Amino acid sequence: MVMLVTAWRRFREKEPSNARLAWNSLPNDGTSDDEKFLTLIPHKIKNPTPLDRIKMRLNKEYVEYIKKYNRYPVGAEFKIRTYKEYIIPDYWISRKKSQLRERFRKRLLEIEA
Repeated sequence: MVMLVTAWRRFREKEPSNARLAWNSLPNDGTSDDEKFLTLIPHKIKNPTPLDRIKMRLNKEYVEYIKKYNRYPVGAEFKIRTYKEYIIPDYWISRKKSQLRERFRKRLLEIEA
């Protein structure tokens, strides 16, 4: 326990690195919330493939199975059950990452200068 307290004191007294200073200064740099977060809630778009079209395709693929068992196979039922009308596009996530990376890089350059 004593070693842990001593290690914590040494860590706390250590001069913070430029990266830590840049990271800690990001929330308070005057950037508007819209620019900072690209909106907190990820941008959702309507799924380009409607559920009706998916069911029509599955009906064509599994005609014999549906006749025999009077239902879809498990994998097809899972697709139908987990279908979402609105989805979050992958590009939103990559845009968010690149935005944060760029803000961090700019702030780090300001601190180092």
